[in-house]
Amino acid sequence: MTVNSSIDKSLADLAFIELDVSSLEAPEPMKAILWALHEMPAKHWLKVTHRREPFPLYKTLKENGFGQKCEEKGYDEKERDNKEYGGQNPKFLISIWRLRELEGVIPNHK
Repeated sequence: MTVNSSIDKSLADLAFIELDVSSLEAPEPMKAILWALHEMPAKHWLKVTHRREPFPLYKTLKENGFGQKCEEKGYDEKERDNKEYGGQNPKFLISIWRLRELEGVIPNHK
């Protein structure tokens, strides 16, 4: 079993909170994600939809005891025809969890 499939299986055992920040302009997505994590109950993970991969967020997550996984999920069909985006923006799904809640699932993490 790969690390990603182990993480997916472990996350499936937890409840999740969905957050779509794809329509927000920077720095609002990062603020919204950090606030949601601050308010997130134990045994939950955050499922974020974003229009880009949030590279600046990753260091902050690591420093605060969170793990993350980002997957490009293709284009939103309604956005494909949207003149504002020109159908060029993919959707990213970012899964964020507390590392201590997946203890033993991720190699090199106790």
